[in-house]
Amino acid sequence: MRCTKSLFTLLAAGLLIAAPLAAQADPAEIIDERQEFMKGLGQQLGVARSYVQDGEGTAADVAEAARTIAERAGEIVALFPEGTGMHEVDIETGARPEIWEDPDDFAAKAEGLSEAATSFAELAESTEDPAEIGAGMAALGRDGCGACHRTYREELD
Repeated sequence: MRCTKSLFTLLAAGLLIAAPLAAQADPAEIIDERQEFMKGLGQQLGVARSYVQDGEGTAADVAEAARTIAERAGEIVALFPEGTGMHEVDIETGARPEIWEDPDDFAAKAEGLSEAATSFAELAESTEDPAEIGAGMAALGRDGCGACHRTYREELD
């Protein structure tokens, strides 16, 4: 009886652990989470765009947004588990198969985004000049976001 009770307890604990993992394994949910995450990064970049183009906000707001991008960049790789690319699911994700073919380079590009965003934050902390911040924003787009998108993102209509 004691053995059966222990076995039942182990099985129940295993189900409690496995259930959330199984739910998290739904590619559509992971893709939705990933797309929302990326939109969130875009919104942070929008803070800089608003400052440069419309004079809205402050350079400190831009620096804070850039630091958020830098911190969140470390989460990107985990948002691309096997089985969630356009080549694997019937969902237009924009995620090219090269992500999974060269995961080390993909991770390096995510780290590059973090470094570029950190540099941009430092720039925004050192000046309030919209032209300088605009140049920094362009560098972040080119060297951070763009470096990954050029290789790993399919442009969708």
